[in-house]
Amino acid sequence: MKTNNIYLLAAAIALLASCTSTIEVYEQAVDLEALTKTPSTFTASIEIGAATKTSLKETEEGYALNWSYGDQIKVYSGNTAVLFETTNGYTTQATFSSVDNAFLPIADKYVAFYPATLDRDNLVLPAKQTWVKDNISGFPMYAESTTRSLSFRNLCGILRFHVNLKGTGSFAVSSITVSSEGKGLSGAFSIVDNAAVVSNTNTDVTLECSTAVSLYSATATDFNIYVPAGVYNPLKVKVVSSDGVERNYESDGAITVNRSGMTSVKLAISTTSGSDGSTETIPVTDVDINFSER
Repeated sequence: MKTNNIYLLAAAIALLASCTSTIEVYEQAVDLEALTKTPSTFTASIEIGAATKTSLKETEEGYALNWSYGDQIKVYSGNTAVLFETTNGYTTQATFSSVDNAFLPIADKYVAFYPATLDRDNLVLPAKQTWVKDNISGFPMYAESTTRSLSFRNLCGILRFHVNLKGTGSFAVSSITVSSEGKGLSGAFSIVDNAAVVSNTNTDVTLECSTAVSLYSATATDFNIYVPAGVYNPLKVKVVSSDGVERNYESDGAITVNRSGMTSVKLAISTTSGSDGSTETIPVTDVDINFSER
């Protein structure tokens, strides 16, 4: 029995030594850090055939939208989110690097949003937007990818107000508010077929000018507002001047805004009486819509 016990003890020691050796080899062969981190860059590009970026540039075919220097996106890996920023500008494809060298866990699928203020679990279109000359601020979009190459899709369309002064006098725009009965233009939304669908109705959205924008009779000034895709019938517009004068308008027909599309509204502001205007869908067809002051 003693001899057998010695043999059994020796076998157990040999087995234990063999297991320990296997664990040590495994630890040396696997880079555990590489399993929990990804490289610190993502590539973000436009969806094919659509305009989806954050600054507007006029082309022969209409308007192209591009990434701007300093744009930030939020990328999710599971429940972890990291901010990424680009130093590229005026391009439809840009490289984004993590902010503060933060790392993101490896995932089977990445979900990303622009602007970075969008929260995947609490998606909200703001009730107030900020005017930027010849541009649009915070145009919302998202992407899903199994790689670090992100193809963003627009969540909204753009109402482009092409505004000039009619008659004599002066008018400096402080804000433009748009609304439509039974249509949600801001607030909580969900993503359905790549588009933002606002869950509430009878809301509006206001484009605010940090500094009042003076209008001219000879040349028009553009005011771009992003809204959910849909048919707005009628579309109501309120323009407020720096000294509190209001001009209210209502279309006498339906105005359609497509996801990834721009609908242009020509509007002449009078300092003394009512205004009229027309709309057109850019860049494919022209649609005449008359505006009447109300």
